[in-house]
Amino acid sequence: MRIPSRPRIARTRSTTPSTGSLPARPPIDGLSELGDEIWTNDDILANTALPESLVLIGAGAIGLEFALRYARLGSSVTVIARSRPLSAYPQRFGQQLAEIYEREGVRVLQATSPQRIRRDCDGLYVVETDGAHGFEPVTAARVMLAVGRQPAIETLDLHRAGVELTGRKMTVSEDLRVEGADNLFAAGDVIGRRMVVHQAHIEAGIAAENAVADGTRIWDRRSDIQVVFCDPEFAYAGVTPEAAEAAGHQLVHGAKDSRLVGKLPLGGDDHGFGEFIADVESHRLLGAGLLCDDASNLIHLPAFLIDHRHTVHDGAAAEYYHPTRIEIVSSILDDMSEQLGGTPPTRPDERGG
Repeated sequence: MRIPSRPRIARTRSTTPSTGSLPARPPIDGLSELGDEIWTNDDILANTALPESLVLIGAGAIGLEFALRYARLGSSVTVIARSRPLSAYPQRFGQQLAEIYEREGVRVLQATSPQRIRRDCDGLYVVETDGAHGFEPVTAARVMLAVGRQPAIETLDLHRAGVELTGRKMTVSEDLRVEGADNLFAAGDVIGRRMVVHQAHIEAGIAAENAVADGTRIWDRRSDIQVVFCDPEFAYAGVTPEAAEAAGHQLVHGAKDSRLVGKLPLGGDDHGFGEFIADVESHRLLGAGLLCDDASNLIHLPAFLIDHRHTVHDGAAAEYYHPTRIEIVSSILDDMSEQLGGTPPTRPDERGG
């Protein structure tokens, strides 16, 4: 029997660069006059000189990752957060991280809004702020905007293709077709959803497949992993408790402090923790957050459970080597399994050996 060969796909090298994204510039009085003097994350990556002091406007991934690194290099660092660090996630994570940063010498101003930026007579930058502390000027040798990025689409002339923009974004369906242009697909930063490399790669594959095969494949982002490379690292998968309750779930919670998982405090992680949520009726894991050493790696197991709709009992039944950092995950799943009537395996702990 002759087995037909697969059709060959011609491979061509594209000369069109990806559109990508640009640093966002919030409406702060005086910002436009200072122009390129104010750093963005693009500028700070090219920097070769350590400023004596640095103010970061924004307490998301960009601000938090650069703040601690510059503080440890010797800069006096202040972070200005309009609400709080990690504001999209349960409050304890951001509050705990702020306390950890304060112990490291980073000043974190929460619920604080930058009103104006100017230079004083000594050439230093002054960020005038308004918050719970009242009006306060924060002075530094350098200021960095860390309020996120926006799609770089203004020069694409999308209106010529019949694409209408909503603000600075185009509307893209879950199969990555652009609304108003059935034969136009978009993936990555240009969409303006979550601007992370792994998601752009997944979206690009789906967009290419749908474009070539006229398909309707979509990516069901149940885990939607988010990582911030602070210290300790922060990682979250799934939905927050607020979102889960709004969707009608009754929740069971599980938590564990890093200091109770032997391999974590041995590496200096005495202040982190993990906290998960699951549905009381189905026992499925819905959300998982870790603020601990190596959270960027440890989050992938709970994310897998969420993606594949597994229960906390499934996660608790797995084998976990002792002593390892992932025992913070097994401890939380064991606790939740017991709360839901399960009998997880007997495991060693730091008190029982």
